[in-house]
Amino acid sequence: MRFAHWLQAIDQRFYRWKSDHLMFGDFHRPLTRNRVNLYYWRPAIGDNVGDLVSLVVVRRLAQSLGLDYEQPTRQTRKLFAVGSILEQAVPGATVWGSGLRHAILSPHGIPLDVRAVRGPLTRDALLHAGHACPATYGDPAILLPRFYRPQPAKARPFLVVPHFMREKELLAAHPASTVSTLTSDWAGFVDAIAAADLVISGSLHGIILAEAYGVPAILLASAMDRDRFKYDDYYAGTGRGSYDVAQTVEEALALGGQPLPAFDALQEGLLQSFPRDLWTS
Repeated sequence: MRFAHWLQAIDQRFYRWKSDHLMFGDFHRPLTRNRVNLYYWRPAIGDNVGDLVSLVVVRRLAQSLGLDYEQPTRQTRKLFAVGSILEQAVPGATVWGSGLRHAILSPHGIPLDVRAVRGPLTRDALLHAGHACPATYGDPAILLPRFYRPQPAKARPFLVVPHFMREKELLAAHPASTVSTLTSDWAGFVDAIAAADLVISGSLHGIILAEAYGVPAILLASAMDRDRFKYDDYYAGTGRGSYDVAQTVEEALALGGQPLPAFDALQEGLLQSFPRDLWTS
């Protein structure tokens, strides 16, 4: 028993050390002291565009507000923005538009400065865990059209965007119509989405980016990530209590995309809640 307690204590100390020195425990991504450190998930196999968009949006929004993203700050800041990453929140982090993968993964017992979250399911989970959380919703990826205009790309009647863990079978079945989220070329990814008539996606950010650029999208169950919590969270945050889910690409084509939400109020809420003070105070 003493040995088990010793191992637990060592593990807790190592977790705290990682939280203070590394982003997501990645030894290739150390925290920079006296800077705003943006936490976004990056799998070991390379960039995932849905998470990489966090860096693009935060950098460009900061610049549009006259802030130098790389400027020294008085304290070491930790910022969580795009992505289902809140289960890995660290003490003292500022949260702007992030979400949970499931309610039971809500962080407990650590201080958080929450400015906005992806949707009401994430908010309810944070409130239940004892965090103060405003009813300000929206995935910050919906702001990308304010900073990037798509370039001409190959027109497609439909585009399939599987969650990266479900790519293999979709690439085999629809090689000419499937794009991977595992890319550093976020602009090329957005260009492909914007040139499609319909996006059939298991990737949540395939859906979000499609709708942000005015392209109808539908969730493909066979290509999605685990359960539907994060999808429910996004749709609820955009005012939709229900939505279609296709089991196959063929069914998705028959159903078509969901009615596009009005993003203006959500975008304004995200702009107003952007934590510019992290750079200035």
